[in-house]
Amino acid sequence: MEEPDLAAVPPTPPNGDSAVRGALKLSSDWVSPVNAAVTASTVVLDLLAPALGHVAGRVAAVLGALCLLLLLFGASHLEQQRRRLTPMPGRLAFYARSRKLWLTAMISSGGAALAFATCTHGDAPNPSALGSAIPTLGTLQQSLLRLHGKVDALAASERNLQNDTQAIRSAVVPQDDRGRLQHLGYGLDDASKARAIETCDTEAIALYLHLNETMPLALPEFGKRGGSTLEAPIMANNAHFAQTLKLLASQPSFDRHALSTPWLLTFTQAQSASIPQFDGLLAAARHHGAQTVGLIPPMVKANPLAVAIWSRNLEAINALLAAGADADAPAVVATMTVNDHGAIRMRNVTLATARDEARRLNVVLSPRG
Repeated sequence: MEEPDLAAVPPTPPNGDSAVRGALKLSSDWVSPVNAAVTASTVVLDLLAPALGHVAGRVAAVLGALCLLLLLFGASHLEQQRRRLTPMPGRLAFYARSRKLWLTAMISSGGAALAFATCTHGDAPNPSALGSAIPTLGTLQQSLLRLHGKVDALAASERNLQNDTQAIRSAVVPQDDRGRLQHLGYGLDDASKARAIETCDTEAIALYLHLNETMPLALPEFGKRGGSTLEAPIMANNAHFAQTLKLLASQPSFDRHALSTPWLLTFTQAQSASIPQFDGLLAAARHHGAQTVGLIPPMVKANPLAVAIWSRNLEAINALLAAGADADAPAVVATMTVNDHGAIRMRNVTLATARDEARRLNVVLSPRG
């Protein structure tokens, strides 16, 4: 029986809002200010009506005229602004994009409509009952309340769906180590193990160790990794590197010698000059008699401790030293052609130890180093 494809379950936004809920909330956000403005104006005029009586309608008429004047003034101001632009945009295109015009038009139209309703109702026997002059006001308020109720119900449905989805995921997660590794996206091949080390996936590494699987500290793969699987997390300053290395070092078959062995750097990182002050490294090597003519970064090997020093990753440096890395072992090695009694041969030439590189780059090693 095939396990359900949990990856096909559409992700739920972190804040729990779906597209439908977002649309409803947007509608609510547009309706709320209008409703609040009308309600506030109603309350103010209702308070003034007992004192002003039928004069409230006349005051509203004046306010409506002022709203229309505000609209005319806003349009005139925007027209002057349009004429100052070079090149002068067309009226239709300019006004269609003008937020000021639409905001002024909405405020003025709303104020004029409210003033008209007040003015026409000012001669009624009860001029303070402004709500009856706008029949749609009550309907608008009731619609807004129903809208908020639907939004809340939809939010509750989404929370229930999230809880059900989480329960399904928990139910289908395998309980055995191999099944859990497969659920995390790993296999028992060396490439999967190397990926777990490179990403410092401590959960997967703990499962591998529980299965007594040997973890590869070196797995060259052209274009992806030069040699050491520890290089990528060191260069990326992965916050879980120290914990990962501590887990690996707890394995009985852990190869501590690999921490002090120079490996080829990742091809792309070496080409991007990841070796700091490369000329200074060559000058120090020439001082010790090495011939470095024509030497370029891709020809250099380095052990994980040297890479940590180059990255100034103090946490990684201390973790490597605690795991058994040797600061005095050859850390930076170059593959060069040498003349061996008339025969041209390829030979690994030591350029520096990790302690030399720390001294050259002013990086302080811990006392254990």
